[in-house]
Amino acid sequence: MNKNSYAYLIPTTIGLLLLIALILVWTFIIWPSAHFNPIAEKIALISSPALAIILMVWGWHTGNSRFLRKKPLDRLKVFFGLLIASGLVMDALLSVVILLTSTVFSSYVTSYEYAAGGRHNCAGIRVFDTEVNKQIKICRTSYYGEQGWVRVEKRSGPLGIVVIDTTRL
Repeated sequence: MNKNSYAYLIPTTIGLLLLIALILVWTFIIWPSAHFNPIAEKIALISSPALAIILMVWGWHTGNSRFLRKKPLDRLKVFFGLLIASGLVMDALLSVVILLTSTVFSSYVTSYEYAAGGRHNCAGIRVFDTEVNKQIKICRTSYYGEQGWVRVEKRSGPLGIVVIDTTRL
């Protein structure tokens, strides 16, 4: 197929736009509201290096001569790149699984403290959640003050929780 033809350019353009839309949806909707259980964190920590190793072995097994001719340091760089990419993929996959499998609705009242945002993270509040057994940051909340009490509404599932809403008390 000619790469300058419309039969190639239109599906490629639509595919890239869909990929960008999925990345934006994950970044602004799914990622800030999904929180992992310790079991889900262990799954991500074990599966991402395993996926990187499987991809490296697959590259060697297929006999890709360009890859086999590289220096050992370059192969190590490829492995670490695959490790980072597989970590991002597993994190996104588990976040979506948590979003889709969280069905039990619950709420609780707890104290909070304000957490300032920065260039790479959002402003919000920090609360301790007993189900995931850690301090979580809840984004997209209006400024409630430095400390106080808040009602947190969430959906729970086998791998984590999804925060739905917060209400200041």
